[in-house]
Amino acid sequence: MHRNKGLHTSFCKQHGLSLIELMIASSLGLFLIGGVYQTFQITRQSTRLLQAEAEIQENARFSFSILSSVIQTAGYFGCKSTQNQRIHSLLKVSTEQLNPALSVQGWEAKNTHYGDTYQTQANSGISSTTIKHWIDSTGLHKDKGIKSKKYSDVLKIWYTKPYHANLTSVNIAGLSFSPIDLEEGNLIAINDCQNIQLAQVCACEDSACEGVDSQAKLQSCNNISDLKAIKISTAKVAILEQAIFFVSKRGSNKKGYKKNMPALYVRYLGKGAKPTPKQEILEGVESLQVEYGEDIDFNGSANAYVSADLVSDWKKIVSLRISLLLRSSSNNVVKAPQNLMFNGAKLKLSDADRYLRRVVSTTIALRN
Repeated sequence: MHRNKGLHTSFCKQHGLSLIELMIASSLGLFLIGGVYQTFQITRQSTRLLQAEAEIQENARFSFSILSSVIQTAGYFGCKSTQNQRIHSLLKVSTEQLNPALSVQGWEAKNTHYGDTYQTQANSGISSTTIKHWIDSTGLHKDKGIKSKKYSDVLKIWYTKPYHANLTSVNIAGLSFSPIDLEEGNLIAINDCQNIQLAQVCACEDSACEGVDSQAKLQSCNNISDLKAIKISTAKVAILEQAIFFVSKRGSNKKGYKKNMPALYVRYLGKGAKPTPKQEILEGVESLQVEYGEDIDFNGSANAYVSADLVSDWKKIVSLRISLLLRSSSNNVVKAPQNLMFNGAKLKLSDADRYLRRVVSTTIALRN
C-alpha cells in the first residue's frame, strides 16, 4: 500500500506546459525562424545582385573586345588606309549599299541625340531600319533586311579578312596569287596601294572553290572591261568584309518575341554582296549609341564627337565613342528602379522595373 501511495504522489507532482509558456515558446520559435528567413532573403538578394554585377561586367568586356577588334581594322585593305586610294568596282551585282571607300558608316536612331531621354521597355519590339526610326546620313544607304530595336544606333564597318595573298599575274580570265582560301561568290579587294578594285569570285581552279585556292576566275560575273592596270609587285588580294552592328531580339518573326531579351547582333558580308543572317554576339544589350570623332583640321585627333546624322565627311572619322546600355538577365535584382544617366540624360524606367543596368562606354581609335 505504501508503494502504491508513493507512486501516486510522484504522478501528482508532474506538470505540463501552461498556455502562457506555450505561447512564449511559440513566439520565440517564430522570432528565430523569421530571423533566419530574413537573413536567408538578404543573403539571396545579395547573391543575385553580385551575380548580376559579374554578368554585366563580363558582358561589357566581351562586347568591347568584339567591337574593338573590328573597328580597329576599319579601312584596312592590305596596304594602307583607303583615305588616299581610289576604289573601282567590277561588280555586276547591285552596289547601292556597297561603299567600302567609307570604311565607317552609321545611322542615328531618332530621338537619341546626346541629352535625349531614353525610355527602356522590357517588352519592346524591333523595326526595319527605315527613315521612320533612323536618320539617313549623307550619301549612305541602309542595308535592307536589318531589323533593329528602336532608339538604338546602327554601325557599319568595312575591312578585309586578315589573310592576304600576293598577286602574281592578271589576265582576261582572272587572277593568280599565293594560296588563299576562297569561296565561290566571295567579294575580293585587289589592292596595289594606289587603286583598290572590287570583284566577285566566279570560280577558282575548280568551279566550287574547294580547299585552298591560287586562282580566281572573274570573267563571267564581273565587268572585266572595267579592270584597271594593276601594279603586280605591290598588289595583294583579300576577301572583302563588312560588319553591321545593331541591337535586336531573337525570333523577331515569332509570336511573343517582344518578351525575348535584347542582344547585340552583327551581319557580315555574304556571297554576292548580300549580308549574312544576323548572328548574336551578346545578350543583355538594350541600346547601342555611337558618336563619331571627326578630324576637321587633319591633325590626327578628333576635334568633336557628333552623331551619325551630323557627320560632315565620313572620310574624316578617326575614332568612335561607343556607349552600351547593359541589362541583367533576371528581374527583381534591385529594390527600386535605378537612377542612371545614359547618353546625357536620366534613364526613364517604369515603377515595376527591377533589372540591374549599367552604362559602359569606350573610345576606339581607327587605324591610321
